[in-house]
Amino acid sequence: MRPSQEFRFWARRAPAGERVAAGIATLVVLTLVVWLVIPGSEKGTTSLAASGGGGATDTAGGPSDTAGGTTAAGAQGAASAATGSAAGRAGGPSGASSGQGAGAGTSSGSGPVGPGCPPVAAGTKGVSASQIKIAVMLVDIAGPAADSTFGIAPPAQQKADYDALIDSFNKAGGIACRKVVAQYYQVNPADQNDQQAKCLTAVQAQPFVVVDPGSYSFTSPMCFPQHRVPYFGGFFNTIGQSRDGYPYLFNLGNYDHLYRDTALGFRDRGAFDPATGFKKLGLIYRDCHKELVDQELAALHQAGLQDSQILSYDFGCPSAFASPSDIQQAILKFRSAGVTHLTGVYVYGDLANFTNVAQQQGFKPQYLLADEGIIAISYGNLRPNPANIANALAITSGRYAEERTPGLTPTPGTAACDAMYAAHGLPPTYKVDPEAGNACNELWMIKAGAEHAPVLSAETLAVGLQRTKSIDFSYPNGPNDFSGSQVTLGGEFWRVTQYVPDCSCWRVIDPTFHPNHP
Repeated sequence: MRPSQEFRFWARRAPAGERVAAGIATLVVLTLVVWLVIPGSEKGTTSLAASGGGGATDTAGGPSDTAGGTTAAGAQGAASAATGSAAGRAGGPSGASSGQGAGAGTSSGSGPVGPGCPPVAAGTKGVSASQIKIAVMLVDIAGPAADSTFGIAPPAQQKADYDALIDSFNKAGGIACRKVVAQYYQVNPADQNDQQAKCLTAVQAQPFVVVDPGSYSFTSPMCFPQHRVPYFGGFFNTIGQSRDGYPYLFNLGNYDHLYRDTALGFRDRGAFDPATGFKKLGLIYRDCHKELVDQELAALHQAGLQDSQILSYDFGCPSAFASPSDIQQAILKFRSAGVTHLTGVYVYGDLANFTNVAQQQGFKPQYLLADEGIIAISYGNLRPNPANIANALAITSGRYAEERTPGLTPTPGTAACDAMYAAHGLPPTYKVDPEAGNACNELWMIKAGAEHAPVLSAETLAVGLQRTKSIDFSYPNGPNDFSGSQVTLGGEFWRVTQYVPDCSCWRVIDPTFHPNHP
C-alpha cells in the first residue's frame, strides 16, 4: 500500500467533520478524533504515579494495572516497589515549554547515576546531565479556523495539555533524574510534504525522543525510526511495523492481537455455536494490510469455522470510504447466502454507510466486531445506524465504554492522569477527547523505558520498557504487558463491550481483561 493510499484511508476515520463530499481535507479531520483515541497483569506491574503541580512544562509518571481490573491498593504497592519511582525524588525548577534548552545536545556519558537514573551512553542525542529534550508533533490541519471548524483542539490547547503533564513530571523529578524540555512542531497531517519536512526538522534538532498525538500515527511514523529517533505514537501499529522499526517504534496498541482476540474471544463466548442461532459469518475487509486479513481468517479457522461457514467481501483499498456499490453488493451477497453474523477487518469507518444500507434492505446480522475505532466513532458523524447495530458486540483492548457503564469508575492510572490535568485547571480524560489520556500514556512509556534501561540511549528504551513489564495506562488504553522479546506496542489484553439501544451507547459487559490468545 502506497503512503498516499495509507494516508487517505487513515484520514477518513474520525467522528468529527463533514461527510464524503467535503473531500480529502474533511476526511483528514474525520480521522483525528479516532487515532487520538485508540490502545497487564499484576505480575511485574510498575507504578509511575506522581503528584501534579502548577506551571507550564513538566511531567510525572503513571500507576499500574491488573488483568482483571485495577485496585488502588495494588497500584500503591507497585508504586512503592517501582525502581526509580518519580514520587520519591525531588523535582527541579520548571523549564521552558519549547526550545532546545541549554546543554541538551549530544551526551558524553555524564549525568546522575542511581535508582532510576541510568548513566547516559556516549553520543546519545538530546540528553545532558540535567535535561532530556523531546519533540512533540502537534496536529494542525490547516490553521486555527480549520481546526476549530472540525472540532480539533487547536495546537495551543494541545501544547497546554503537554505542558501540564511535563510540568507535573518535572516537579516529581523529571525523567531519569533529568528535567524534560519540549520543543513543539505544528504538523499538517493532510500534507505529506509538511509531514516529511517537519520530521526532518525535528530530527535535525536532535531530540532524545519524538511524541506524536496523531500527526503521523497512521501515515508515516517510519520517518523517525529510519533516522534512529524513538517515536512514541498514540494509536495502533502492526507488529510487523514495530519489528521493522525496532527498537525505535513505540505505540499504545496493535492490530494483530486485536483481530485474533476478536475471533477467538467470540469463540470462547459461544458466538459461533449453531445452538445460539449461528449459521454463517460475513467478513468485510480492506486489503490495504493483507497480512491482517490472512491472520483473521487463520484465527477464524482456529475458532472452528470452516471455509463454507465464512463468506467474505473485499472492499479493496479505496482512498476514502468503500464505494456504495461495493456496500450494496456485499449486503446482497450476505443476505442471499444466509449470513447471520458479521465481522470486519480495517472497516470501522465504513460501518456508518454499511449499517444504513443494511437497515434499508432489511439485513440485520449479529455484529461481532473488533474495536479498531468503532466505539470512538459511535457518537459522531460516522456513527453506525443505531437500529441496525443494536446489541452488537465488540472486543476492545482499551477502556472505551467504561465511562458509560454504571458501576465502573476511573482506575488509579486514569485518576493519576486526571490529577495532573486538574492541577493545571484542565478537565479529566473522561470528559475530553482521548488524546488527553494518550498523552499521559506516551510519556509514561518514555519514563518507564528510560528509568529501567541499563544505560540511557535511544537504542535501550525498548529494553527498559520490557524490564518495566507493565504500566497502568490511563483511559482510554487498557492493561499491557511489555515483557516479551521486542515488545514495544500495547494491547496485550481484551474484554467485551456491547451496543445498548436504551442509551445508544457502548457499555462493558465483561469487565475482566483477558490475556491475548496464544
